[in-house]
Parts: sequence; C-alpha cells; structure tokens
Amino acid sequence: VAFINAHQSDIMARVGMRARSVLVSQIYQKAATVSNKARLKRTVGEVTNLMSIDTQRLSDAALYIHMAWSAVIQIIVCLAFLFYYLQLAVFAGIGVMI
Repeated sequence: VAFINAHQSDIMARVGMRARSVLVSQIYQKAATVSNKARLKRTVGEVTNLMSIDTQRLSDAALYIHMAWSAVIQIIVCLAFLFYYLQLAVFAGIGVMI
C-alpha cells in the first residue's frame, strides 16, 4: 500500500508541476502582450504573485485533492482487512475511535 501511495503521489506531483509550468508560461505571455493601458491596472508585483504563489497553490492542490479521495479508499480497504481477520471486534474498535 505504501508503494502505491508513493507512486500516485509522484504522478500527481508531476501533473501539478506540468500544470504550474503551463500556467506560468501563459501568464508570462499574456503579461508580455498586454497594452500599456491595461498594464496600469496590474502592478509587477501582482503579476509576479500570479506567476509564483498562485500557481504553486494550484500545483499543490493537484496532490492534495488526489489524497482526499484516495484516503477514503484506503480506509475502506483497511477496514475490510480488519473485518476479515477480527470479524465483529472491528466494530468495537471503530466505536472507540469515533
């Protein structure tokens, strides 16, 4: 299970990095082609913020969203194994945890 979890985390980190690089590239291209009138609305700091912090948050979100749904599957599989080995005693353990 640990190997599968590490593998899926690696894949999602790569997806996040690719998404971040595409977004940074698109923001940079847009910032380079914006008219002078539009440049007055956004400062250099705001564009830099979009290129660094906001895109990093999106990159991190790819990993954490994936962990959210996979955690549910991991809990169900673990409870199924526990039920297989311990039968009804599993429900007593779940009751204590809750």
